[in-house]
Amino acid sequence: GFSHTCAIRSSGQAVCWGNGDDSRLGDGSSADNLIPGDVTDLSDAVTISAGLRHTCAIRASGQAVCWGNGDDYRLGNNSTDDQLTPSNVSHLTNARSIKAGSSHTCAIRAGGQAVCWGRSTEYQTGDGDTATNTTPSSVTNLSDAVALSAGSIFNCAVRSSGEAVCWGSGTYNRLGDDSTSNNPIPGPVSTP
Repeated sequence: GFSHTCAIRSSGQAVCWGNGDDSRLGDGSSADNLIPGDVTDLSDAVTISAGLRHTCAIRASGQAVCWGNGDDYRLGNNSTDDQLTPSNVSHLTNARSIKAGSSHTCAIRAGGQAVCWGRSTEYQTGDGDTATNTTPSSVTNLSDAVALSAGSIFNCAVRSSGEAVCWGSGTYNRLGDDSTSNNPIPGPVSTP
């Protein structure tokens, strides 16, 4: 994350350390952790991702959870309230991968459909719209994702065919399509 780090112990217990502002460490407080501290009620984590001011994980059941700063609906629970401990992401019980960005979050469902939620001023939710998504919304034309990465205001994914695609802010040529234009939906990364 920006000022915190998280990991999963071999037992499945999620731990976080660093800056505790916004309750991003998930231990029920806003205190800093100098060493790894247990995330409350998250002993069955299979993957975890630390964002700018929030953190998200997936439980062994496939339920996605997020905690920390709730601004811009980045926690996916239809609320802007901060969450001190893991809170279920609405309608996302079959997640296999999750990535926390700056003010948005994306995940891949078990079938390969990518979904995103939160702030979308630069089209970072990939549904072709700049409106904020309060809960997970399908990324347009990306139902075969096998990997995904969330940046500050953009995202990239790999399709099952091996093709890389990116969407969101194109500033600094970050989308890899030989352009600085924004992509409202996933577009292919140029190949040499």
